[in-house]
Amino acid sequence: MPDQDPDTFSTAEVNDEIAAAPPGTFLALPDLTALGIVDVPRAFQNFAEGAARSKAALSQGFFIEVLNLRVQHTELWLRVLLVHTKGGGYVIPANDKRTFGQVIEECASALPQTLLDRLRLFNRSRIEAVHKYLLGGTDYAALKQACDDSNGIDKLVYDLVIARVGRPITSMQGRVGEFVVRRGA
Repeated sequence: MPDQDPDTFSTAEVNDEIAAAPPGTFLALPDLTALGIVDVPRAFQNFAEGAARSKAALSQGFFIEVLNLRVQHTELWLRVLLVHTKGGGYVIPANDKRTFGQVIEECASALPQTLLDRLRLFNRSRIEAVHKYLLGGTDYAALKQACDDSNGIDKLVYDLVIARVGRPITSMQGRVGEFVVRRGA
């Protein structure tokens, strides 16, 4: 029998973790397919790899990669907030063409002003840094500065989303398709 991936757990193992944890540790978020995710297993794999890829890219000076991964990670959490805020079975279509800036603006009323301002600045600075690089409008130092300025923004959005959207759960029973997170992870 092949070895089990150490990051993969059975439903029974997860239920044991949930039961042993203090109430409110595990939270359910909206169904993944409501976020516009087209391939849930691949999305989970990519999500699991994202932080390590971003750290590796940063350490190697691949700042465009860092910014793009940071945008995607931040946008995922904004999509969770958007689906929750719109309510009523709102689903983001899989072929959604909204830009990161448009998603930020759709979430604006649900964000604290300081976070909204920081997201807008991140979006503007990464557009200037990435899209103007080969046109000569900027240099690689600006890309690094955009990375430095946006460091931790995805975590701020994540923390806000789980605080506002997460619903405490006591088991995985009936949670097919839901995004379940561990608070403080």
